Amino acid sequence: MRKFPPTRAPATLLFPLLLALAGCGGGGSAGDAASSGPAMRPDSHPRPEDALVISDLHGRYGGRYVSTQRMDPKTWNVLMANEASTTTFTSGPLFEGLVSFNNYTQDREAALADRWESSDDGLVWTFYLRRGLRWSDGEPLTADDVMFTSEVIYDEEIHPSVAELAKVDGKPFRFEKIDDATVQVTIAAPYASFLNVIGSIYIMPRHKLEASYRNRTFPSTYGVDSQPHEIVTSGPWTVHRHVPQEKVILRPNPYYYRFDESGHRLPYLDELVYLIVPDQNAELLNFQSGESDEVYFRAEDYASMKDGEEAGGYTVYDLGQEMGTDFFWFNLNPGKHPETGRPYVDPVKLAWFTKLDFRIAMSHAVDREGIARNIYYGMAEPLFGPIPPANKKWHSDDIERYPYDLDKARAALDRSGFRDTDGDGYREDERGNKLSFVMLTGADNRERLGMCNIIRDDLAKIGVECVVSPVEFNTIISKLRSTFDYEAMLLGLTGGVPPHPSQSSNVFMSSGKTHFWNPEQPFPATPWEAEIDRLMTAQVSIMDEAELAESFAKVQRIISENQPAIYTVSRRGLIAVRNKFTGLRPSVLRPWVLHVSEQISYDPAGAERELAQAER
Repeated sequence: MRKFPPTRAPATLLFPLLLALAGCGGGGSAGDAASSGPAMRPDSHPRPEDALVISDLHGRYGGRYVSTQRMDPKTWNVLMANEASTTTFTSGPLFEGLVSFNNYTQDREAALADRWESSDDGLVWTFYLRRGLRWSDGEPLTADDVMFTSEVIYDEEIHPSVAELAKVDGKPFRFEKIDDATVQVTIAAPYASFLNVIGSIYIMPRHKLEASYRNRTFPSTYGVDSQPHEIVTSGPWTVHRHVPQEKVILRPNPYYYRFDESGHRLPYLDELVYLIVPDQNAELLNFQSGESDEVYFRAEDYASMKDGEEAGGYTVYDLGQEMGTDFFWFNLNPGKHPETGRPYVDPVKLAWFTKLDFRIAMSHAVDREGIARNIYYGMAEPLFGPIPPANKKWHSDDIERYPYDLDKARAALDRSGFRDTDGDGYREDERGNKLSFVMLTGADNRERLGMCNIIRDDLAKIGVECVVSPVEFNTIISKLRSTFDYEAMLLGLTGGVPPHPSQSSNVFMSSGKTHFWNPEQPFPATPWEAEIDRLMTAQVSIMDEAELAESFAKVQRIISENQPAIYTVSRRGLIAVRNKFTGLRPSVLRPWVLHVSEQISYDPAGAERELAQAER
């Protein structure tokens, strides 16, 4: 039997922070009132017997931290969450799993489970929950909640996206309750990323949600119209208030199980506030006016943000090349709307999109260097495959590249039978249909709009009409998840956390909900998708990392050869944080700062001391 002792946070802060007091920001009077120290907040609730103690952490109670995001959450139900505007809240702040992932150290850590062990063959895993865990309403959090969650994730009618990960050789994990604090999980074959997947299964409260599950209303339970006090959580925060299109306010979970080494329950902050703003410009203005405490900003704003650091009382962090990607794709879904019987995609255009030479031509027409230079001011790198070089462990250079070359793009269109037969400057197919499509992207993202416009202009040079259509993100989500009525789309992925091959199964597997170009296929639509399915399925049992990297490199090469997604650039992560907080550990993995939200402390004096030490 292999035993895994609990992993604690590092004994010292590894990232020296440049912090100093500035502006009004998010701290406000609550932070000022808290300056006398941690004891200011009463805590009458019992400490769990197996509380998680974070070493060398000495924060102060009080204050608030204000962030921004562009969309309202869609649900508080973590198992139904799919988009970043929702998982920002549900995955970590509100709900936790048996194990967690440290974005800064990129190590697995103990969470709701204090420790775990596995059989020698790696097929049976035993998790020991912390004694004394409670939900935010004070009810015990036990193995019954884990068992309930396991039942929900494998419900085919509900079909949470995590179910795609939580299988080996197509077989679900088998969960068994040993006692109130012990759960055993048996898998069909060794699974290299088993602990990562277990950490992606966020535990839900049986006592609050079992009734809705039994009466088949679970997907709509914990909707954003729910009363905040009804949202029972296990993470550091609870929902205090949600004003649609304005803000979300989180407040501390009074029964949270993490403490600092002085015995003070986390989190330190009184409030974590997210302002809902319409676009990148509004986010920047909010920060510059002192209304928010962090901003993830565009490359075009880097020079002015750096120049304004001292006067603005903030620090700019260049987090390095992002794990995320930007790309566009064509809708290859051959299905029909079940109610109207109309095809999701015009059959004429679907025939174009399914031609490999058409997609190769589109890739050759993307001026990635120009995008990096003109949209990102040189702070981006051309990207030709699904895994950016920043993901050093799993990125492969052995991929097919279709660099910017309009002559090669024209030749590929010629091979597909597209020619300008009427002399109007645009090509037609063999039946005389003009080669034209509409590309959607989010109206709130100026960088992606800029990319679309560059792509549009270059496509016109090879006789293809691309109509750029900026739309609200809610519309995009609807088209991606339900109506499927679009032709092309340019979006991005933030990158999996942890950045492991298993975390991309929902994108690369043909049955995945995030298999953008043709999601949730009952059977692979193409031989190359079937081969990716085979590789991704086999990878779960590959325990040797070198062998796994070789297998995942094949997946990346197949994607690059067939161009179902045409990748553009990988940008640098740039964030500014107000100089009045301690306990931050900026990370290139999202959420860049708030991945340790429970450890952040509003402490202007302490921040000034850290700034002085860093400048010595």
